[in-house]
Amino acid sequence: MRLYQALCNVGSFRTSFDFGAREVAHWFPGHMAKGLKQMRANLKMFQETLDVKPHVLILNKMDLADVSKEQIILKKLKRNGVKNVLFTDCLKQRDDNVKKLVPMVVDIIQSNPRFNRDENTNYCLMAIGVPNVGKSSLINSLRRTYLKKGRASRVGGEPGITRAVLTRIQVCERPIIHLLDTPGVLPPKIESVETGMKLALCGTILDHLVGEEIIADYLLYSLNRLGEFSYVEKYGLQEPCDDIQYVLKRIAVKLGKTQRVKAITGVGDITIRVPNCSAAAYDLIRAFRKGELGQRHRHCRPCCRCSCDPHRGGPARSPDAGAGPSVGPGPPLTPRRGAPGVGASRGATGPSTSPFGQHRLTQESSEQEASPTCCNHPTLGGSTTPRNIRLQEKHQRRREVAVMAFLCRSAASLLKSSRAAPVVLSAARLYSSGAQYEYILVEKRGAKSDVGFIQLNRPKALNALCDGLMREVGQALDVFEADGEVGAIVITGSERAFAAGADIKEMQNRTFQECYGGNFLAHWNRVSTVKKPVIAAVNGFALGGGCELAMMCDIIYAGEKAQFGQPEILLGTIPGAGGTQRLTRAVGKSLAMELVLTGDKINAEVARQSGLVSKVYPADQLVSEAVKCGEKIAANSKLVSAMAKEAVNAAYELTLAEGNRLEKRLFHATFATEDRKEGMTAFVEKRKANFQDN
Repeated sequence: MRLYQALCNVGSFRTSFDFGAREVAHWFPGHMAKGLKQMRANLKMFQETLDVKPHVLILNKMDLADVSKEQIILKKLKRNGVKNVLFTDCLKQRDDNVKKLVPMVVDIIQSNPRFNRDENTNYCLMAIGVPNVGKSSLINSLRRTYLKKGRASRVGGEPGITRAVLTRIQVCERPIIHLLDTPGVLPPKIESVETGMKLALCGTILDHLVGEEIIADYLLYSLNRLGEFSYVEKYGLQEPCDDIQYVLKRIAVKLGKTQRVKAITGVGDITIRVPNCSAAAYDLIRAFRKGELGQRHRHCRPCCRCSCDPHRGGPARSPDAGAGPSVGPGPPLTPRRGAPGVGASRGATGPSTSPFGQHRLTQESSEQEASPTCCNHPTLGGSTTPRNIRLQEKHQRRREVAVMAFLCRSAASLLKSSRAAPVVLSAARLYSSGAQYEYILVEKRGAKSDVGFIQLNRPKALNALCDGLMREVGQALDVFEADGEVGAIVITGSERAFAAGADIKEMQNRTFQECYGGNFLAHWNRVSTVKKPVIAAVNGFALGGGCELAMMCDIIYAGEKAQFGQPEILLGTIPGAGGTQRLTRAVGKSLAMELVLTGDKINAEVARQSGLVSKVYPADQLVSEAVKCGEKIAANSKLVSAMAKEAVNAAYELTLAEGNRLEKRLFHATFATEDRKEGMTAFVEKRKANFQDN
């Protein structure tokens, strides 16, 4: 009967995967563009750039490749003019091929007419290559071999990512050789998003760069398309399903994976447990990679013309992504199942943890020849099943209302099973389920749901502002900015702390090069660039970065016990997100200088009297009053509100004459809007205006 139901459901499965607006470029670390800019900046310091010919091509990670193909690769490289080639495996403590590198380099330099007259025997080399081919691992391997250094040098901050290394690293004593590690600046070629999804599913891209739930959704789509329904029995589902949200929630309930979220009821905020979809997605992906959901190895169909079949009009391509050029047509290196080739990366001390080799798989049965850019990947190749009927609209992702209803039902059952006090959840409005945001809670409030609401949610850290939290705040602001119904935004924290400052543990080990080169804290200013009015509802501590975050907002409401301050001086630094500038403009030079130089705090009433805060309310009324203010703003023309905000903010930057000119231009611009006409007409007719935001 179950098989019959599965066959009946086949016709309703998706025939294509909706990638939406996702871009492959977002799957790779941003250090690549940064590294390229640093190199170009350094080149400007030289009057002349020399074309230095001597070089050694190192094809690393040979433990992931078929070593019997080395001679074939050498012949092809030689035909392309590449003579000095080494195959290495830096995972070994003592690799014999690594020992050949120094003699080879010395011989090349001494035999080159440009350098053979140089009496200096101190050599400086540079490691250049695409990301994740083991440049940093090679440096550490040389140090182990020649300097007997067991401890790794300061290279990449994490496996696969070298953000910036601006000092030379000694790798040999006799002769003295220094090697400069460089960030990878060229992302490996992925011709389509679907190919990238296949690589991500096989673990060759860090899961969090793509998103575990997105990978799980693609896995579900692929399993259903290929007729692999073993996941139904493994996770106790009634029948195959094409709705990833439903499947993940069922998996989470079966595995007992839950997470806490806040719900609003008529008796106040409560904390409930709901299924953890992220943990369920991780378990589903891991089960597939362990082979628990079936093995799929498919080759090209005879009618398929793609680059992996030299007999069907396309040259064979090497799957290696090593630190060297493409080797042209011919038989490719044969990687072990699940590895993209020679260039598959791994961590310096263990199994693969970088974007191109996260899971090392052992050789099983016969070897499979494949290219990562082929439409018939060995794990997710072209299906031989008939084309399925296009999925109907009813099988699209569930709307927010349906998701929230399911969460309420799941939460009720979990509360009942955990002997929790009975709670009425039918009227509850949930914050974000946590699948999208980790550090904040997001929803829309107000009678017309026209006020965006963001609550910082790191209670154990007193809402300390980490990089991840501020990025999520920026993402939530982008969502509200694009939402035509939202006319104002409220940002708040907890009753104990709005935000007690920046996350010191996260920034204590940062260097000047990282901060200056990466423009540290630049993305924090996203709050101040939102066109819609932003209201800060400050309860408790608003210190350091928390005070700066509040000052980025357009209006500050404070609870009676709120405290403001810039105590960075006590940590041996100064405010870095606008504290010295915005605080001075808000309270004047004398009070701002006192707070910045002493690290002292001021209470809510002093902040109101000095002009930092608009109004002060009891702590339990603060958020509701801020939302009321947001509703009042949202009732006006959103277009004109943005103009008014721009005019007021310009007063900080412009002279009085320049500001007046800008105000006059914006005032004239309102006469080109329908809302100005509606507002004046309604005033004359003594009725309430009905603004349409145009």
